[in-house]
Amino acid sequence: MKQGIVDDLKKARKELLSVTEGLTGDLRITKKWSLKDVLSHIIGWDYHTVRAIEECLQGKRPFYFDLNWDVLNEEEVQKRRKLSFNDVLKELEQSHEVLLDLVSNLPEDRLTEYHGHRWKRYKITPQSMLQAAIDHDFFHVQKIQEAANQQ
Repeated sequence: MKQGIVDDLKKARKELLSVTEGLTGDLRITKKWSLKDVLSHIIGWDYHTVRAIEECLQGKRPFYFDLNWDVLNEEEVQKRRKLSFNDVLKELEQSHEVLLDLVSNLPEDRLTEYHGHRWKRYKITPQSMLQAAIDHDFFHVQKIQEAANQQ
């Protein structure tokens, strides 16, 4: 199970990096966000996922459940506003390594630990948060591809 999650995380990020090849950071992905902004947002969620998994394993409710995600996303974009696109790409790889290190060092049986926390109808476990991270990358791969195709 753990190796499958690691493989899926790597595959999703590889596709994300691949879809950005040849694109510029100022490519509009949404009315509000450029490609650089979207990648900045993803970096933030890598770090948030690490923190949330650590909290979950301590029996705590993940911090971001009680926050306004639009505000949280905008904060991550603003943190990296002055960075170059290349620096954002480097941090995207670094933040992913932090997430992979967490998973690699986690005993497999802890991936499915459930401490009673739910988000909407979902039971929150490290595994469910990692699956959300995988799905999140693939969601943005699709959006970036759509924007690139409309150039």
